[in-house]
Amino acid sequence: MKNKIILIFLSILLVCCDTKKTRTSSALNEYKIFVSTLDSTNLETTTTAVKKFIELFKSETDTCVRDSGFILFDNYYTQICNNLNDTSNKNLSDSLIMRDTLGNQISVSEKLKNYEILLKNNGFEVASAEGMAYIKQNRELIANYFYNYVSTPMKKYLIEVNKETKEGFSEDAGLVIEPKAYVDRLIFWENFLRENPNFIYQNLIEEKQKWLLTFFLYGMENAPVMWNNAEEGNSLNGYYKTAYSYLENSYPISKTNKIVNPYFKFLLQNQENKADSIRKCYEIKKLIYNPYK
Repeated sequence: MKNKIILIFLSILLVCCDTKKTRTSSALNEYKIFVSTLDSTNLETTTTAVKKFIELFKSETDTCVRDSGFILFDNYYTQICNNLNDTSNKNLSDSLIMRDTLGNQISVSEKLKNYEILLKNNGFEVASAEGMAYIKQNRELIANYFYNYVSTPMKKYLIEVNKETKEGFSEDAGLVIEPKAYVDRLIFWENFLRENPNFIYQNLIEEKQKWLLTFFLYGMENAPVMWNNAEEGNSLNGYYKTAYSYLENSYPISKTNKIVNPYFKFLLQNQENKADSIRKCYEIKKLIYNPYK
């Protein structure tokens, strides 16, 4: 499932922001060629790609062209991040998250300090999950250099992505996002797609939305929708009760609530079989996935 999600986020087409047709220009063609010549194993080429973008697109008036140029950069940015997480960099990133028995960070060498600074200056940072280090994007780089160049819908999209990157979503088969923030995220993308029906990343957002809704109804291994154990008994997880209630009260006429509400009602009535039937119906209608398949 993890690989499937990664593929969703990487499956991006270079299309115009309002017509979904490929938009070309001399600046765009030059930038495409330039980026293809860069060494994606060298993290410092991130800022090289940024500077070239500004040089080529600072006088471009067509926001669709600028958006397309940004996507070329963003794909390259992702490629570098993937390369940074290859085994050749693993020891460096692991060392940066090492802690002593009291939980304090262990002093690192000057070389590692310089590496961490280099990461930061080029839009990356060290993070950890389940005790393992990895490199992730620090998308403040995009905020600092690209917001003034892209279209208004693209900027709104990027601001939300930056927010969600900081907020997090899941870790160790559980949810780290707060219940109300989860709902707000679902509603943001619902509204965004309604307001920007031909947005350049429409397919990507639709897939993302489908996965968000899937986990909202299915839960995760360490964050089940229904508890079924000696401690909690057979009861609705308080996390989802909070989330579903917030959705119902704050966004009653949303499409998301129309999907979730009948499922929620059956769970409150301890009619799990009927709730499960609704969920299976949504799978057939392709509103959600089955994460266990």
